[in-house]
Amino acid sequence: MGRTALRSTALVAGATAALLALAPLAGAAAAPSDSGFFLNDSWDATADRTFMYGRMTDEVLVGDWDGDGTDTVMLRRGNVFHVSNRPRGGDADVIVYGRPGDVVLVGDWDGDGDDTLAVRRGKTYHVTNTLRGGDADRVVTYGRTEDDVLVGDWDGNGTDTFAVRRGKTYHVTNTLRGGDADRVVTYGRAEDEVLVGDWDGDGDDTLAVRRGARYFVNNSLASGPADLTLFYGRADDEVLVGDWNGDRRDTLGVRRPLPEYRSSVVAVTDADIGTSWRPGCPVGPSSLRTVVASHWDNGGNVRTGRLVVHASLADDVADVLQDLYEARFPIHRMVPVAEYGADDDASMAANNTSAFNCRAITGGSSFSEHSYGRAIDVNPLVNPYVSGSTVLPPGGAPYADRSRDVPGMIHAGDEVVRAFAARGWSWGGSWTRPKDYQHFSTTGH
Repeated sequence: MGRTALRSTALVAGATAALLALAPLAGAAAAPSDSGFFLNDSWDATADRTFMYGRMTDEVLVGDWDGDGTDTVMLRRGNVFHVSNRPRGGDADVIVYGRPGDVVLVGDWDGDGDDTLAVRRGKTYHVTNTLRGGDADRVVTYGRTEDDVLVGDWDGNGTDTFAVRRGKTYHVTNTLRGGDADRVVTYGRAEDEVLVGDWDGDGDDTLAVRRGARYFVNNSLASGPADLTLFYGRADDEVLVGDWNGDRRDTLGVRRPLPEYRSSVVAVTDADIGTSWRPGCPVGPSSLRTVVASHWDNGGNVRTGRLVVHASLADDVADVLQDLYEARFPIHRMVPVAEYGADDDASMAANNTSAFNCRAITGGSSFSEHSYGRAIDVNPLVNPYVSGSTVLPPGGAPYADRSRDVPGMIHAGDEVVRAFAARGWSWGGSWTRPKDYQHFSTTGH
């Protein structure tokens, strides 16, 4: 419905619509992303789903492309559109559509439940009812060339139509036949940014205005005070509207640039190694380095963590952490085990990701790979060591069930395993016995 026509800024500047090709998108999910989405399923201040997808230079359109009742994002690059039906973006099909200078509108023009595209040329609209179509299914003339245009299902009949905005006055039509407006509404201020959505789930789309980070939401097409006022996000966010969870109510989302990944490799300090090193260990401090790097925590915040590793592996570790950062994989905490007095049990219980620690292998007397700085344990509480009935840390026992999926958990073939494998590291979760789901090493031990 009109929840998919998100922004009054989505105006059209010209070309006849023609869908020229549809093909699988090759490698769409592999490119680094600097575009972060924060989508909310309710009217509170906390995003329910966050993910990275695409570039900040992409134009974003939102629609229910497959008719499943849930809106997802489409990325536009010139006249190439990357269509994903996944709630977090990712794998996509490619549509080549019109000209790079076109501005595109989204709506369910025929009431079949699927959103498709339309372009505007002056006051003429070229509407197509399929993402595989050819020529426009309908050509409509409405309003004036200089009008701002909104799309919505204004009467709840399941079909999206147009409204034109002139200052704070809206001329709404309930058909795609052009002609005079069915309704004229005054709302907000002439300088407001305007959003369209079905905010209360009654089937009718109505208006909301945005002033900085404050939103005034109205559940009827009428002037008067807002039914809901709230603050969300930041004043410089790009705002999106969609039914992200299929509950038939539109809510807000924002897109903003993600902080850049930063890393450095520095000499270890006494604080970095503390009692985790002692005379007689197989490597000395001069053979170790501290990787200082950005990472996401479980709350979606960017932190700066530290890993002590062998000097020869430090650059590869920084690259692994960059891959995990760009995949938005959460690392709960990442500090040298020295901060826990070199107590591996305490570090694991705190779900701390660590590397160097001069200690014996679990259940043995020989030096572990951690003693050489050649192993890293990632989120050990939710990725425990499991040998028969022994689970370490003991608090990780619920996560011995690997069918679970919680933040920071590692599974075969996922982004964590792939990132390490690309640099020649192997995963203890692939061992036959024991299973060390937290453990990555360069030697397979």
